[in-house]
Amino acid sequence: MKYKLAGIWMFGLLAGTVMVNLFGEDTVREIGMFGGMFAGKLQSETVEYTKLFLMVAQQRFTVVLFLTVISFTLFGIPVMYLFFLFSSFSVGAMIAGTTMSGGISGIFLFAASMLPQILIYLPAWLLLIEWCLRQHEYLFKGNGNGSMTLKQFLPQVPLLACTYALFLAGICAETFLNPPVVRFIWKIAESL
Repeated sequence: MKYKLAGIWMFGLLAGTVMVNLFGEDTVREIGMFGGMFAGKLQSETVEYTKLFLMVAQQRFTVVLFLTVISFTLFGIPVMYLFFLFSSFSVGAMIAGTTMSGGISGIFLFAASMLPQILIYLPAWLLLIEWCLRQHEYLFKGNGNGSMTLKQFLPQVPLLACTYALFLAGICAETFLNPPVVRFIWKIAESL
């Protein structure tokens, strides 16, 4: 199962990169990845941390809760595959787009946009995937009859709680630490 997820990730990454390269530089400019409007906002506006935190929390926890709930159904694994495909496609498109629009500076800007939250999100996603795969396997493989008692579910709650705590830490990093990192890297990239 994990090898399938890795294969899907690599396919999506490649597909996103190829798509951006096929549509060309004009499309990348239209999308505006780290373009002039982004640069203007980055330099001129102050960050409203409360709004940013609520927006990021809503975006991240909507997906996390959805994947958690869907893992209790027969659709859990196919939905996880689609999620992986979409996520990797997006990452591939972002890497290619930022490189096309900014050259070597674009690579640094992409890295800055992911730091430091990716260092927290990555283990959180891996734990969530492991938890979802366990649920699906327990419910539908072997002797699983598609149901679970509370007594069977409770031992799994600490792993899920740790996973959600990591997501919350990632959200905090993305909200409060990432904007200064991106501003700093943007200033360096402008001088190159």
